[in-house]
Amino acid sequence: IALLNLHHTLEGLQHTHIVVVSRADMDLYINKWTNHVIMVLPESADHHGYGVYHYWIKRFAETNYRNERQRRSVSCWPFVTILKDNCATWTMATVPDPPSTAVRSEKTVSLRTVLCHMERTPELTKFAAIYTTYWRNTSKLSAPFDRGFTECVQLVNVDLSKDIQYNRERHMNASLEFYRLLNYSGLVTCRFNLFKTQLRYLKSGGDTSSSPEKVLPVTVYNPTTESIAVSKLITLPDKAESLALPVPSHYLLECFLHQGAYEVLFSTVPKSHPILQLECYFSLGESVNTISASLQNLPSL
Repeated sequence: IALLNLHHTLEGLQHTHIVVVSRADMDLYINKWTNHVIMVLPESADHHGYGVYHYWIKRFAETNYRNERQRRSVSCWPFVTILKDNCATWTMATVPDPPSTAVRSEKTVSLRTVLCHMERTPELTKFAAIYTTYWRNTSKLSAPFDRGFTECVQLVNVDLSKDIQYNRERHMNASLEFYRLLNYSGLVTCRFNLFKTQLRYLKSGGDTSSSPEKVLPVTVYNPTTESIAVSKLITLPDKAESLALPVPSHYLLECFLHQGAYEVLFSTVPKSHPILQLECYFSLGESVNTISASLQNLPSL
């Protein structure tokens, strides 16, 4: 149900591994992984999106960080590592010269190699978050570092980011929205493009999808393999036929914006006119250009 045995990929490195699960998945994890520390979320978390896991992980890490500082009266390590439970393999690419013309070569590395490389970043504690990206079948390598947004292996600075939280209602792109909020606040993030993470499809458990665009609340309903037409996501009070979907309303909203925003809402908007998103991030599909901003950074009118 999950890939939780990190002993080999961490090469025996001493670490504290806490598995965060919903109450609906509690018995599955406890019966399968009897030797792991499992933190069960409140029952109310079953009715939120996938972002609720990251929300409670970060809140737990913040509380632990504050308590440790009070106990030791010295500075403590402010980072928490957040992983999905279906991370299978990590690869590291060589640095081509120049990056835009060379062909990428990769080799499989351990999670310990990835984390140690990230932790050697100069002035690491000035970063609010650093993270890797997903594996893509491409021979080209972008810049080794940038401020792009993905939601894979994450090192989150719970001290610098204490005023910003994950959105518990988000089912997709919860981390992408979180990173944007960090940048809106003037905090620094960094993506390591040299490292890629491959995910494995899981039939049950917390994250049953190997695609970052298909994070489904499996504790609420069982997703089907059949695609749903965008027209069925919209209904009117006097419509004779409507499709009743046993899914959260916020998930339907995110699906509609991703699949049908261009067709229904923005088909007449020129690509030269991006859609402004304030204090949030929603995927509106590849046909819609967007720009994100914060209310606190907008000029006064």
